[in-house]
Amino acid sequence: MQLKIKREANLRIYALAIAALLSGCGGQKVSEAFDMASAAEEAVEQQQSRADEAESKIEDLEQRLELQELEIATLHAAISDLEGRVSSVEITVQR
Repeated sequence: MQLKIKREANLRIYALAIAALLSGCGGQKVSEAFDMASAAEEAVEQQQSRADEAESKIEDLEQRLELQELEIATLHAAISDLEGRVSSVEITVQR
């Protein structure tokens, strides 16, 4: 995903530079095109960084969820065990 985004940003840089050259613009327009493309590339890198952070947070939350599910399963097993013991005690008391 990162390589695709970087490749697209690089293609934009070259496309802007070529467009500026083909339109007969002077060196200043080409420089402006490179500056714009560079700013776009920086924005893409920032977005990728945010996406990586979000993905890391999602993975962390998924791990927490798995732990909580395991704790719930353990509690259910403990409850079932206690219910079995209570039934056993009730039967013993009734006799």
